[in-house]
Order: sequence, then structure tokens, then C-alpha cells
Amino acid sequence: MTIKFLEPRLAQFLAIPFEHQIFAYAKAPQAWVQSMGLEGADFAVPLPAQAQSREDVRQLCRSEDFPLLYRYICAMAWGNQGAGKSRRYARLAWAERERLEPLLAAIVAGNIDRAEAYALFCGAGAVKGLGPAYFTKLLYFFWPEQRCYIMDQWTARSVNYLTGEKLVRMSGNFVAPNNDGAHYERYCLVVESLANLTDPEKRLNGAETEMRLFCRGGKLAGPWRTIIRSHVG
Repeated sequence: MTIKFLEPRLAQFLAIPFEHQIFAYAKAPQAWVQSMGLEGADFAVPLPAQAQSREDVRQLCRSEDFPLLYRYICAMAWGNQGAGKSRRYARLAWAERERLEPLLAAIVAGNIDRAEAYALFCGAGAVKGLGPAYFTKLLYFFWPEQRCYIMDQWTARSVNYLTGEKLVRMSGNFVAPNNDGAHYERYCLVVESLANLTDPEKRLNGAETEMRLFCRGGKLAGPWRTIIRSHVG
């Protein structure tokens, strides 16, 4: 696949220094379970009482020392899935935990490529309450190689902005549910192409480049997030 970037936009992106992502909305798994009102989240080992870093969650999700659903909760707590008054999405997804377990097991085993891993959650495999922004977190944290990247509204909009193409289908500003494994593979290839264009002396990997695309949000938004916020479409 040939990937072309719009040069002025690429220059904008490459000029902004990398800032390691400290996800401000990450919740402690114990507190997240309680706040979402999830029942049946009882494990022999207590869930972490402190919010975890991205690296900690990745290490935990790849560890066979913990049940798959324990690991799932840690990943969703990091992303603060279901945030909002109704907490509906977290509850919907947790209600489908019996369906989730074999999907997580397939990702952990790593006997499929990343397009196939994405496709597990599409069509008949869709899990209520888990859209692309959240199930790609599961791909990132659970897949053996660190080559699956989180595809949420900010990273997807960034990729579309940089290429000038609708490589990721959007519904408004959010990732549309009708993206498939091929769309996800193209997205991941764009992330890796961008990584290869970063400063050779400070070369970023794909995961770091995805963080750079996401950028810092909130009231003190980073420069790249500010650019993407101002870009419509």
C-alpha cells in the first residue's frame, strides 16, 4: 500500500515534539468497577486500587497470571470506558462477558493478523457497548506484538487529516462502526509510516506515534490536538 501525506500537514505533525501520554482519564480498576456498578467482577486477586499506566496495563494484559476478564477490566478502567451519567456502555459490554472471553483468548494467542483481530468485533461478532475506540484498546493491550494501535476519534481524524483521505470511516467526529479489518490495517500502516518519518535520532515506534497522534486533550490541549479540533471533517 502506497501512503501519501499532504506535505504541509505532515510538516505540522513532525514539528511538534513527542510527549509521552499520561492518560488523564484512567481510573483505578477497583474504583471503575464500583462506579460502573458492575456485578460479578470478583477475583481471587483483588483488582488494582491505583490507576495504571499504559505500560502497566499492557504488561498485565499479556500476563497469564490473571484471568482474561480481570485483564479486560484493567484495560477498560485505563480507558474509562462507560464514562457518563448512565454508565450504559460499560454495563452492556460487561453483560456480554461470556462472549468476550473467547475473543480475548483469540487475541492473546496471536494466531491471527491484526485485520483478523479487528474483524472479531465486527458484524455478528460486535459486542454491545464496545465501539472501535474501545475494542482497539483490547487489541493494543492483548495482542502479542505491539503492532495493534488504538483507533479512536482523535487518532482516526489525525490520519484522515494527514492523508487528506477518508482512510478511516467516521460518523461525525467518531469512528464509524462500519470500518472493517482492511480499514484498520490501513490505519496501522499509516501509523507505522509516520513512525518511520520521525527524527532518526529520536525515532518513535508505532505505539509512540499513536500517542503523538492522540496528543494531550482537555483544557490544556496540546498543539496537535488543537489543530485537529479546528479541522472539520
